Amino acid sequence: MEICIYTDHIGRIYCTNINSTKTIHNKINETIVESEVTEQDVQTLTIDNCNLDNLTLTNLTVSPYVTRLDICGCTINALCSEAFADFSSLKGLFIKENTINQIDRQALKGLKHLKWLHMWKNKNFNALPEEFLSDLSSLERLDLIKNEDMNVIQNTSFNSLTKLMHLAIRFCGINEILGNSFVNLTNLKALLLDDNNISKLHKDSFKGLYNLTLLSLSYNFLTELPEGVFQDLVSLEEIGLANNKIEDLPDTTFDKLINLKILNVSHNRIYKITKGLFKNMLNLERLNLKNNNIQEIENNSFDKLEKLYEINFSHNQLRYLPEYLFKNNKSLIHIHLHINNIESISYNIFNNLTNLTHLYLSNNNIKNLEVKCFEKLSKLQYLYLDNNKIEILDKNAFKQLFKLEYLYLQNNHISILPNEAFHELPSLKELHLSNNSIHTLKHNCFEGLNNLMDLYLDGNKIENLPLDVFKQLSTVTHLKLSNNLLNILEPEVFQPLISLRYLCLDDNNIENPEKEYFKYLKQLKLLNLSDNNIRYISGFTFSELKRIDTLYLANNKIEQLSSTTFAGLYNLNSLHLENNDLNKLEPHVFTNLTALKYLCLNKNKLEYWDANSFDSLINLIYLDLDSNGIQNITAEKFKKNSEITHLNLRNNKLRYLETNLFSGIKKLNHLDLHNNEIDSLPDGIFDFLPLLVYLNLSYNAISHISNKLFANLNKLENLFLEHNHIQVIESEAFCNLDKLRRLDLSHNKIHIFCNIFNSLESLVNLNLSNNSINVISDKIFAGLKNLEKLFLQNNKIVDIQCKAFHDQNKLRRLDLSNNKLEIIHCNTFVGLTAISNIHLVNNSISKLFVDAFEPLKTLAILELEGNPLPSDIFDKFKQLYYNSKDGIFRDGIFD
Repeated sequence: MEICIYTDHIGRIYCTNINSTKTIHNKINETIVESEVTEQDVQTLTIDNCNLDNLTLTNLTVSPYVTRLDICGCTINALCSEAFADFSSLKGLFIKENTINQIDRQALKGLKHLKWLHMWKNKNFNALPEEFLSDLSSLERLDLIKNEDMNVIQNTSFNSLTKLMHLAIRFCGINEILGNSFVNLTNLKALLLDDNNISKLHKDSFKGLYNLTLLSLSYNFLTELPEGVFQDLVSLEEIGLANNKIEDLPDTTFDKLINLKILNVSHNRIYKITKGLFKNMLNLERLNLKNNNIQEIENNSFDKLEKLYEINFSHNQLRYLPEYLFKNNKSLIHIHLHINNIESISYNIFNNLTNLTHLYLSNNNIKNLEVKCFEKLSKLQYLYLDNNKIEILDKNAFKQLFKLEYLYLQNNHISILPNEAFHELPSLKELHLSNNSIHTLKHNCFEGLNNLMDLYLDGNKIENLPLDVFKQLSTVTHLKLSNNLLNILEPEVFQPLISLRYLCLDDNNIENPEKEYFKYLKQLKLLNLSDNNIRYISGFTFSELKRIDTLYLANNKIEQLSSTTFAGLYNLNSLHLENNDLNKLEPHVFTNLTALKYLCLNKNKLEYWDANSFDSLINLIYLDLDSNGIQNITAEKFKKNSEITHLNLRNNKLRYLETNLFSGIKKLNHLDLHNNEIDSLPDGIFDFLPLLVYLNLSYNAISHISNKLFANLNKLENLFLEHNHIQVIESEAFCNLDKLRRLDLSHNKIHIFCNIFNSLESLVNLNLSNNSINVISDKIFAGLKNLEKLFLQNNKIVDIQCKAFHDQNKLRRLDLSNNKLEIIHCNTFVGLTAISNIHLVNNSISKLFVDAFEPLKTLAILELEGNPLPSDIFDKFKQLYYNSKDGIFRDGIFD
């Protein structure tokens, strides 16, 4: 449909689906009249998705006033001479995603005021014609991006662009930059040549670019840089050479780059840095050489880089660093040396770096830290030493790091924390010692950590905690002792931790936590005791934890809870008791837990619990009883739990459910009864659940669905009934499920159904696979106007009647595999205007009308394997789809 519309607030006319310049002219004039505007009001003209023989936009009434012209997604046979000459005020020309068969070298003639030319992703644009840009004397920005056929730049292409300031030639397949290619671009500031195939530069490739400040050659195939190639780039401030194949950088490579501030040569193959390489880079601020093969850095290599504030040598092969390497680099703030093979850190390496704040030494082979090796780093805030082979911490290793806030020592081989190991780290906030081999904590090992907040000691071999080990850690809020060998805890060990909020003791050998353990932790909010060997919890064990809101006791061996087990936990919000050995719950076992919202009791042995067990849980919203042995459950169990919204009863042995079972939990929106033994459901059982959104009844033994069962569930969005024994679904069983989006009836015994889906207008996903359906009638899916996925595989379907999918204009996927279809008629798929996938694998199709697929303009995948089709059918598909603009046939689909 030919369209031309005017958008007032941006002054734009947008034309699309027009196939002649004459029609464009007429449509623009009509639009101006209809929109009651003048030609002068039109600032922007967009021509989109048009099929034009010869593009010459002359005599348009709006031409003198348009300042921006966009030509997008068009097929143009020829871009003619002086195609835009009438656009005397044009400042920006954007030619994007077109197929242009021929370009006249005078096509841009007359655009003397053009400032910005953007040519992106055009096909058949394989070179810049001679003199193509010659008339653009005012051009300041030129973007030639993703014109993948354009692999050559002539050294005269840009001669006339004397005012050009920004030139981007990216993703164009350029393989060589000839000498003098940019010699006349004396005002050029930025030259972007990244993401091409450039393998060769000439000595004079950048000759004359005295004002260039940015040069990017990243993501090419350069193996070397010719001597003197950068000799004219005296104003250059940033150069990108990343992701090439450069192996060697001679000392003279960067000699003339005296104003360079940023140098990126990462992701190359450089193996050595020589001391003369950076000798003239007095202004360099950032140096990136990560991801090379660097094995050696000569001493004095960085002596002249006094302004350098960030250096990155990560991901290389360095084994050692010369002493005094950074002696003149006092401006350094960040040093990245992680992921190398460094074995030791000597005293003199970082001796002079008084402004350094971040030092990355992770993932090396460091075994020892020399005494005082970091002593002069007076401003250091972050020190990364994780994933090394450090065995011993000397008490002077971190001497005078008064500003250090974060210290990472996890994943090393440390076995003992000596006295005063961190005593000169008064500002430290986080100390990471996880996953070492620590078995001994000396009494004063944490002395001096007066501001520590997070202490990680998990994944070690700690059996005992000395009584006064935490004596100075009054500011610690997070303490992680998970995955150790702790068995008995002395209450006094936690007494100094007056600010502790989170304590993790999971995965230890604690068997019987006692009341005294936690009596001093008045501020604790989370306690994790999961994955221990706890069998019994004494009464009032947690009674002093007045502020706790989360308690983890999962994955233990707890068999019984008393009415005083959780006494005093008035603010508890979440209680995790999953995967224990609980076989019953006593009356009032959760007394006083009135604030509890989340209770996990899954994977226990709770076949029964007292009717009063949950009475105190008046604010409970989530109850998980998955994988117990529950055989019977009554409404009385939930009589005081009216706030529950999520109830999980999966993987139990429930067979019969009372009609009033859910009468007391009317706010329920998520109910899961998957994998029980339910063979029938009484009508009205769900009438008490008007807010239900999710219902899972899969993997049961249900055989019949009545028309009253789901009558009150008008908010239901997901219904799962797969893997039952359903044979009968009454005609109006789903009539009130207006919001239902997903329905799964797969793996049942359904033979035939009629009009049962008519009211499911919101349904998006319907699964009827693995049943016994034999015919798809013309009204079976009537009303399913929003259906996007339909699964009918593994049935016994022999026929699909005409107009069976007539209402499914949003259907994207249709699976009819493994049925008994013998013929596909011309009108089988009528109505499937959005279909992208059709699966017909393993049927008995011997006759197929190719025309059945011709209207399916969005079809992307068609699977026909395993059918006795005649061999010439594939040739018919090729003829139909290879020559179609919207064709779907792709090599291999019918192999």
